[in-house]
Amino acid sequence: MKKKEFKNNPDINLECDFYNFCNSNNKLPVLSIIEERFLRSFRVSISNSIRTLVNLENDQSYIAKFKDWANSQDIKHVYAIIRLNLLESVAVIKLSKSLVMGIIDIMCGGNDLQGKYDYSNMEYTSIELELIKEITDLIISDINEAWAFIEKIDAQHIRLEILSEFIGVVPPEELAHIKKYIVTFNSVSGELELVYPYSTLFPMRGKLFSMIKKNSVPNVSS
Repeated sequence: MKKKEFKNNPDINLECDFYNFCNSNNKLPVLSIIEERFLRSFRVSISNSIRTLVNLENDQSYIAKFKDWANSQDIKHVYAIIRLNLLESVAVIKLSKSLVMGIIDIMCGGNDLQGKYDYSNMEYTSIELELIKEITDLIISDINEAWAFIEKIDAQHIRLEILSEFIGVVPPEELAHIKKYIVTFNSVSGELELVYPYSTLFPMRGKLFSMIKKNSVPNVSS
């Protein structure tokens, strides 16, 4: 049998990707722009939807194992599982209990009793779940708009979960990029989080690590 010969002098001039996508110290400059575009877009759409001036502020952006993020969640929050069809993967939207009940109260013509009533032991009714679905549909629409200058990811709603242990969309040890916003209106203050597992972002790694050329990203009016 003829012995296979190996090339002893490889071409060291070939271009390679030197970043480690799973390094928790990596930054995703384009994703930061996407998150800012989402903030501006959702601030307008939710304000128009509930006919109340809503303020949306950046809180923090960090990387954690998916299980650590899920285990740190309190009960009674709402988690919307969404599919990004272009990437053939998933992401998670988290709405805090206080935010959800504050929005529902306004949508149902309530008296803004946020902070004066204990919602912690209340179960969501079927009507409330339908209203929550309307809220998440707004968020999904603005996620699609925020990503549009890179790719049309075609995000779609899959299901709602109330307990974080039932999310189960990726392996527990997988890293995820978490973006947290603080949402305030009237006397309501709550949290909105967008959770992108790294398996979701990996197909877009080249574009997400790219440096942005001047004037290459369209502005979003606030």
